[in-house]
Amino acid sequence: MGVIKRQSIKMSMVSYLGTAIAAFSTLFIYPLDKEIYGYALFLVSTATFLYPFASLGVNTLTVRYFTVFKNEQRNHHGFLGLLLMAALLSCGIFVLLLLAFQSSAEQLMQALGLNAELVFENIGYIIALLLLVTVMSILTNHSSNFMRVVIPSALTDNLWFKIALPTAILLFVYAGMSASAFAWSVVGYYGLGVLALAYYLHTLGALNLKPNFKFVHKKLLREMADFALYGMLGMIGSVLAFRIDLFMVPTMLDLNSNGIYGIALFIGNSIELPTRALSNIASPIIAQAWKENRVEEIRTIYTKASLNLTIAGTFLFLLIWMSLDDLLQLTRDYEQLKQGTTVVLLV
Repeated sequence: MGVIKRQSIKMSMVSYLGTAIAAFSTLFIYPLDKEIYGYALFLVSTATFLYPFASLGVNTLTVRYFTVFKNEQRNHHGFLGLLLMAALLSCGIFVLLLLAFQSSAEQLMQALGLNAELVFENIGYIIALLLLVTVMSILTNHSSNFMRVVIPSALTDNLWFKIALPTAILLFVYAGMSASAFAWSVVGYYGLGVLALAYYLHTLGALNLKPNFKFVHKKLLREMADFALYGMLGMIGSVLAFRIDLFMVPTMLDLNSNGIYGIALFIGNSIELPTRALSNIASPIIAQAWKENRVEEIRTIYTKASLNLTIAGTFLFLLIWMSLDDLLQLTRDYEQLKQGTTVVLLV
């Protein structure tokens, strides 16, 4: 548990630094233009919602099968390159099918009461984000195979994006940035995150992009395909449970409502930070322990993690709920934002 504790504590520190920045933004920057904030959430959440359907669960192989490919002398048989190639190929096919059947997709969305025009007038941004989210997920998971989660965390959602998004909103509000330029800036900071992650893996000597197809025999390929399929189903369940809200609110209501909802959602989700930190570093250790049939070690990790996260989560819940109204009164739109208090409680 030593490496898990060190990395999870460090990642929690990065996460809470990001949370402090995001909290400031939530209280003082995002309310400056809730509609443009809701627009950013809509673009990212739509790409994330489509991601499991497009990637076919390839990213779920990153940690589970690294122990099979692991071989420093042979550059891990180009495992990372194999995953990226498979994921981008499946995403490319998905995008082509989506564009080919666009009219049918629009009709289906309209029948469900969703604003299809909002989606397809932004389809270029969404596709770009979809590809970047796919690559970013694989690179981030691959970093954890080398027990490195802190820097990747800082280069993605936990720090970098929490700085970049409020900066873009300030430029939109005060510097006259157009909505199109704002959307491309969202795509741009995801692109910079991917480049930074790739460079970080390069410094670790882990950016091995040339696949060794001879190593991937038919039995292994079939086993990986089966695992990816189950992984995709799990991811679909996850996005339906945790991501579909930021897609449905703007397509059924409006972007301003999505901004209010997003602010409430951020406050509620801040309880989850210790879980993310521990999960990222524990996953590859559990995968290795499972391969070596060290069941008691797995039991210990789950038991201690559950106990510690329950204590931390209860404390954070009480802290947030008792101070929520005071926090919202610090904003310029208290009357609107207090509509989200029930969202915070339920989340």
